[in-house]
Amino acid sequence: IITSPSQLYTVSGSGRSDQGNFYDSQNNEVVLHDDARLSAILQMATLCNQWSVTIKEDASIELIGDPTEIALHVVGKKGHLTKESLATLSTIVADLPFSADKKMRATLVRYHDHQEIIVVGAWDNILADSTASPQDTYQRSQTIDYHASQWKRVLGLARKKVPHDKIHISVDDLYDLEFV
Repeated sequence: IITSPSQLYTVSGSGRSDQGNFYDSQNNEVVLHDDARLSAILQMATLCNQWSVTIKEDASIELIGDPTEIALHVVGKKGHLTKESLATLSTIVADLPFSADKKMRATLVRYHDHQEIIVVGAWDNILADSTASPQDTYQRSQTIDYHASQWKRVLGLARKKVPHDKIHISVDDLYDLEFV
């Protein structure tokens, strides 16, 4: 389930399969190019992870990396997105590995008209470092706490526009985030 302030999305499919669909809270299938917010979330999930793929001698495929980052890759693939397919729209400038202290990781991405830091990690830390209003923070926390109580893995995604000439990122840049 991917949450935004006004919408819950259910993702079908299983495990590491890239087959699946997205459904809104009324269980209607979502057409990705008709939903800009979901498309943006999937692009962010696709760009802000590090994983690799190995083709074994028996021609089987092995995904290597942190299970959470592989899950971000898989949800992007369900939306027909890969880093390669986004390469005409964006360039990854820098990457900040997962910080155990901040419980998040970040990627600096350059688009044609702007540059932003994309952050993924523990939702509560990201929300605490965001520009969300107290009311929005409360509403999101209630929704997220409910899903966490259902034993669902809950991650936060955020972004922050930065100057176009920025080429490095550090944990000191991870504040005033727009929680997505």
